[in-house]
Amino acid sequence: MPLRSGDEVLGILNVATTQWGRIAPPELQLLSAAGFLLGTAIARAPPLRARQGAPRARAA
Repeated sequence: MPLRSGDEVLGILNVATTQWGRIAPPELQLLSAAGFLLGTAIARAPPLRARQGAPRARAA
């Protein structure tokens, strides 16, 4: 399942089931929505380096 932000694919969400081919359309719709929400959250999160650099700048 793609992790999307708008039209950009940021990664994938690996989904598994115990029964081959048994993911129903409502489940696929839910997973698709989750992939979009996760992708949007990832795209909006500040970069890790920026978050790590902030405490060092204050300490100096």
